[in-house]
Amino acid sequence: MFSAARTAVAGTIVIVALSSVLSFSALSDVARRSGVSIPVLWPLIVDGLILVATFAVVAVQGSRYAWTMLGSGAAVSIAGNILDAVMPEGQMPHQIAAVVAAVPPVALVAVTHLTVHLARHASATRHAASPTDEAVQWEPAEPLAPLEYEPAEQWPAGYASASSVAPWYGYDAPRDACTYSDDAEAVAPAPMPEPPAPPVEPRSAEPDTDEIPALVDPTREPRDVAEDLMRDTDLSNYAIAERVGVSEATVRRWRKALLIGGVASRQ
Repeated sequence: MFSAARTAVAGTIVIVALSSVLSFSALSDVARRSGVSIPVLWPLIVDGLILVATFAVVAVQGSRYAWTMLGSGAAVSIAGNILDAVMPEGQMPHQIAAVVAAVPPVALVAVTHLTVHLARHASATRHAASPTDEAVQWEPAEPLAPLEYEPAEQWPAGYASASSVAPWYGYDAPRDACTYSDDAEAVAPAPMPEPPAPPVEPRSAEPDTDEIPALVDPTREPRDVAEDLMRDTDLSNYAIAERVGVSEATVRRWRKALLIGGVASRQ
């Protein structure tokens, strides 16, 4: 069972085909009686203009030029069919023959301009669909805080074989620190004595009050305390963050705002 949409499409195709045949016959007769050298081409130009203008109206909605071309082509086709029915047999008057002869060049100019109009519209649509680099604004990400230390990865025991060790080394070692052998494979460094660890001075549990000022008023805002420490001391962001109880990134942002405010006040 055919649906309503398929029935409408099929009926449209049949009506277009029958109308085209009758219009082609009438317009060909008008072109022949007007003295056109190849009469069968004249109805193709007129009906072709109507077809192209119809597609342009669908592609570019609201285009006055496309609607003007569609109306003009339809008016010429209707007028040609009427003239073929009402005019007596024989040659057409000179005024009508002149209008019929002017239709092909006018249609050529109109269709060319319509094609340029469609190309500009398609180009503008593509540029609007794809944003440019200026339209996209990237927000800079806040840099990550550096690590206080980087753990070293230990090589597994027995990973490097004795055959892969070269008989010379890049550090100044005593001659008898390396064990040499007549075999090319048995070349391995002797264990080096570890240097003595530097003496560690005992640190008091309380910080030096002369170097780090204590918080006199604990009820103050952490940002105010942090800004005082930035102005009065040379403490790092980590030390200030630990004292006021915030993250290092927050202290870094406060320090940046403080520097910007100081530059603005000097200017």
